[in-house]
Amino acid sequence: MSLLSKLKSKRAAWLELAALALISALVYLLSVNQFSYYRDDWYYAYDGYIAGPSIFKVMFASDRPARGIFFGIYYLLFGAHPLPYHLGIYLWRLIGAYAALWLFHLLWSRQRAANFAMSLLFLVYPGFLWWVQGIEYQPMVASVALHTLSFALTL
Repeated sequence: MSLLSKLKSKRAAWLELAALALISALVYLLSVNQFSYYRDDWYYAYDGYIAGPSIFKVMFASDRPARGIFFGIYYLLFGAHPLPYHLGIYLWRLIGAYAALWLFHLLWSRQRAANFAMSLLFLVYPGFLWWVQGIEYQPMVASVALHTLSFALTL
């Protein structure tokens, strides 16, 4: 591979990363400061507010202990303020999309456009259905991001 083609490939990779960040910011962050608690989000905020971050370990000890640790750390960092949770779930989605792009490039190295399109769909679909529930779905979106990263690291 010549030096010129390597430089073009690196530039294309940086453009893909920037495009994913820009498009996802337009999709998710335009009204993020207006988001609050939705559906079961209030339950987590209230429990943490009343009993502190250690309550989550107790709440999920019997069936989902990792979720309890996850929420305990998040509540310790962010308290009952919804904005950091919404920004956190956005970052997990973006990390997952970057991992997906890397994974797709590992699998199909000559299909840059298709790989980018699949990563973009991975990032924005199902779109707003789960996005506004920044607390409840945080561990699920983080899990998907980490699973995708794990697959890429395996390859």
